Amino acid sequence: MQVAELDQVTCDVEVDGELVRRTLDRLALERGGWATVLLLYQDRERTPSGEPGPHWRPARAMLVRLQRRGGGWRRHASATLATAEAARVLGERLLAWFSPGALASRGEASTAFDDDEDDDG
Repeated sequence: MQVAELDQVTCDVEVDGELVRRTLDRLALERGGWATVLLLYQDRERTPSGEPGPHWRPARAMLVRLQRRGGGWRRHASATLATAEAARVLGERLLAWFSPGALASRGEASTAFDDDEDDDG
């Protein structure tokens, strides 16, 4: 995947003119030559014959890591959180790691983005 702008990163997929995967929401974080995009998306259920069905499956989340190259953004890596439970557990752990109390116990300040020199995001 290569895109010119980060707002072009979606999960939308069409097959024979019919949307079979749709992006519900997105969040892009950019720093230096790297970006991380969090996408919330749904896939359409399949019928027994393999055709897209009328209903949408439960939402999933995908993290996409991109690197700026040649005037655009190229996918470097991605990971999918296939269940709401996986997303909840990950969210809870991140909140625990980065809560003001946890940061203070490690002697760190609680800021959204540090001014460190690490440009790999």
